[in-house]
Amino acid sequence: MVVVFHFFNDKNSAYLSNLVTYQKATEFGQHGVSLFFVLSGFVITRILIKTRKEAGYFSNFYKKRALRIFPLYYLFLFVIYFFFPLVSEAKTPELKLQVPYYFYLQNLTEILNIKSSGPGHFWSLAVEEHFYLLWPLAIYLIHPKNIGKFIGICFLLIFVLKYFMLNNGLTINYFTFTRVDQIMLGAYLAVLEYNDFFKKKGALKKMVLIGLSVIPIGALSYIFSTHFYYLKEMTKYSILGLFFFSLIGSLVIMDKNNMVNRILSAKILQYLGRISYGIYVWHALALTILNRVFILEILFLDLMLTLCLTIVLAHLSYFYFEKFFLNLKGKNLSFQKNV
Repeated sequence: MVVVFHFFNDKNSAYLSNLVTYQKATEFGQHGVSLFFVLSGFVITRILIKTRKEAGYFSNFYKKRALRIFPLYYLFLFVIYFFFPLVSEAKTPELKLQVPYYFYLQNLTEILNIKSSGPGHFWSLAVEEHFYLLWPLAIYLIHPKNIGKFIGICFLLIFVLKYFMLNNGLTINYFTFTRVDQIMLGAYLAVLEYNDFFKKKGALKKMVLIGLSVIPIGALSYIFSTHFYYLKEMTKYSILGLFFFSLIGSLVIMDKNNMVNRILSAKILQYLGRISYGIYVWHALALTILNRVFILEILFLDLMLTLCLTIVLAHLSYFYFEKFFLNLKGKNLSFQKNV
């Protein structure tokens, strides 16, 4: 979703002036990040709930996250800052503009009143990293039965913060504490699972109903956005999050032999899931390379080339770089090591 969205909306795209129709049609693709936030909140929270009483709870979690995220993240920064400029016309930014990326501060630059220069799509990785840093402590201190209440309080504070920032002319699209509502929705899914909600009669119907109900709400929010701008901006990510909350919850409740789950279990999708972090990281470089070096000027062939190059880079990255670090997590962590 994100790769296709960036292909049609990249400001450096050779097609940009002729893509208005396609840009509108692929606009929803940017919300692949929202889907990931909800999914991440669910998966990470269920792991934390299950391990909160184990010895080495914090050290084990942070070790696994660091081995999963840091090596590829910093490799890409090295490539984009130092290697790519050697083989292209790109210039290496000043060190002070790089520093926010080294410390996952790239989505806080407006609040901190500092400048940065680096991979634009890495803002979402900063949001994730801040979540990984803080959420384990919350799960450790709060009993799983009370996490739902805590999430409710967080939602109220998030909406207050959104209003304050909008009222002061600040951007809420990339700031951690105005995007974490979607991750919180995923975390609430894990709470529902802990409380055996998914096993209750009618659980699937309730999940589907939530998803169906947010579609007209989202449509009305979009239609009347000019009259209720603040309300639309404050609720749009939560509405999207609720849709993906419903989607993921429904899939978890459904029988594994359900047609949808069988499709999602297909080897090709499992493979793409395994290298998906690399797909997200490397697709920006694939777009840059193809825009500068190898444009066929046949729209969908260039799109296919972008997707293929991205997958090739992600494949090489996973099997010849990331996997080394993933194996350090321990052979008994077969589920978590690919998350």
